[in-house]
Amino acid sequence: MDLRLDLPFLHWLLQPSPIIVEGENMTSFYLASRRASRPVDFLLFEQRSPGEKLTMVPTYVWPDGFLCLCHWGCAIYSYLDMTTGRVFREAYYGDERYGFECEAPTLEAWFELWMAKGIDMFDV
Repeated sequence: MDLRLDLPFLHWLLQPSPIIVEGENMTSFYLASRRASRPVDFLLFEQRSPGEKLTMVPTYVWPDGFLCLCHWGCAIYSYLDMTTGRVFREAYYGDERYGFECEAPTLEAWFELWMAKGIDMFDV
């Protein structure tokens, strides 16, 4: 994945974004997530449930390097895993667990999917 930090990208990264949370930007949202929960390696949780579509993570930890791309509403978010380049959909599943499901193998594929047919919040 080649994310060049050019001026338009930096402007987008640091500006308040209506696709995340009102008044937040990607950077502040990421830092708040890191402060609120203990960062962990997401791969460890994926390895605990090989072949499963959904990877469950307890709410007291947070996958290290997950950057929020979009808040769909209803406590559903899309995140870029900065270590692998994959994009995940996350939602709260009760019992103090988050569920993560891979939406796209790359950020580029996620944008292409979105532009080609749109991404439905409930269609992963």
